[in-house]
Amino acid sequence: MQNEYLDELLAKYGHLVWNKWNAPEDATYIGRGSLYGNPIPLTNPKDPQERIEVILEFQRYLTRRLQDDAIFAGAVKSLKGRDLACYCSNGKSSLDDGARYCHGLVLLHAADLLHLHDSLSEVVAILENELKNS
Repeated sequence: MQNEYLDELLAKYGHLVWNKWNAPEDATYIGRGSLYGNPIPLTNPKDPQERIEVILEFQRYLTRRLQDDAIFAGAVKSLKGRDLACYCSNGKSSLDDGARYCHGLVLLHAADLLHLHDSLSEVVAILENELKNS
């Protein structure tokens, strides 16, 4: 199961989202228990449709949190261009290469948007619009 929107994010950011066990030493951990952890549980990690739904739900959560918490928005902005470590992916940019969708892709996308736009409300509007079209 594939999702065009997440495929675009994977192609752009997949090389920066690693599995915790093979991540570069200076990677920022974004798994559960961290500031950036995805609070939406994935009940069946082998179900690709559920993975897509959970990541898109994370984007909704992230959008609300960015809107409500300027300090968190600053922390997300600081992730721009950084390597991220989770349990999901492997530093690959294609599902054909064994990569998996991860909420880290959405975090890196949001970090880029926060650097490109002066207004947090612009970033929130872009993220919300992308969700409607995904």
